[in-house]
Amino acid sequence: MKKTLLVNGCSFGECWTPTQDFIEDLGCDNVVNLSKVATSFQRTCRSTIEWIAQNGNPEFVIVPITFAHRWELAISDNE
Repeated sequence: MKKTLLVNGCSFGECWTPTQDFIEDLGCDNVVNLSKVATSFQRTCRSTIEWIAQNGNPEFVIVPITFAHRWELAISDNE
């Protein structure tokens, strides 16, 4: 079974590419990066939990913390 390093956060996480040595030192085989530019901490928490619920527990999770003044506003196009 593959061991995954899960990364999720704002642009700090999106622009970071861990080296193969870093990944292997953690005992992982692959990296999934859910980070998005200008995202909120709420989105980071929610999407991390959703990913784990759908894919199982990763070996490690790294969450670079974003600025506190960013917040998530859920909007729907459904009428």
